[in-house]
Amino acid sequence: MIMTLTEHDFLNLTNQYSQHKDNFSYEGKKALFNYLEELEEEDFQIEFDYIALCCEYSEYDNLEDLLSEYSASSLENLKDNTEVIEFTKYDLDNLKDREYKSYIIRDF
Repeated sequence: MIMTLTEHDFLNLTNQYSQHKDNFSYEGKKALFNYLEELEEEDFQIEFDYIALCCEYSEYDNLEDLLSEYSASSLENLKDNTEVIEFTKYDLDNLKDREYKSYIIRDF
């Protein structure tokens, strides 16, 4: 049995997991949903299992932390080894740098 989820449904469902609702930021959840939706357009059917997504993917707020975690020399090096989702986050508290790149990576 398959249920089609909209982005709104996805965001609401992920927030129902009290212990894991903060595994991804709001922007990260939207980026992950869009990425998974693109995979489905390539004839993959994906079963919604938020706990599995939390185990398979991790979010990083900046490139330096991501590269350090995986001892990688560059983002391209990581992309050669795994899936990387780049997206923009917005910092409403910092007037100078209001937007910045963040990353979700499929853990390996």
